[in-house]
Amino acid sequence: MFIALCSYLSGGDGFYDMEDYAHARQDWLSSHIGMQSIPSHDTFNRVFQAISPSCFGECLLELSRRLREKVTGDIVAFDGKTHRRTTKKNGTALHMLNAWSVENRLVLGQLAV
Repeated sequence: MFIALCSYLSGGDGFYDMEDYAHARQDWLSSHIGMQSIPSHDTFNRVFQAISPSCFGECLLELSRRLREKVTGDIVAFDGKTHRRTTKKNGTALHMLNAWSVENRLVLGQLAV
C-alpha cells in the first residue's frame, strides 16, 4: 500500500505505474521499508480488488488528519484536477479539489466537485 500511495502522489494512475515506481526506487524501498521483492502489477490489482474502497478512503483521511495535526502556520494551496478515464456516459468526468500543505508537502484533504 505504501508503494501504491507513493506512486499515486508521484503522478501514477494505475497498477503498471505502481510496479514501475517500485522498480525505479528499489534501492530506497529496500533500505527504508525492507522490501525484499517488487510486487507485480497483477499483485497490486489483486490487493486493490480485495480492499473496500470506502474503508480505504477512510484510512487515507485518518492518515491525513493525523499528519495535519502537526501542521502550524503553513500556507495551504488549493489545486483542482480532472481525472483521466473517469468520463461517465453523460460526458462528465471526475473533478477533484485538493488542499495541499506547502511546508509539509502533504495533501490535507480532497473533495469531488
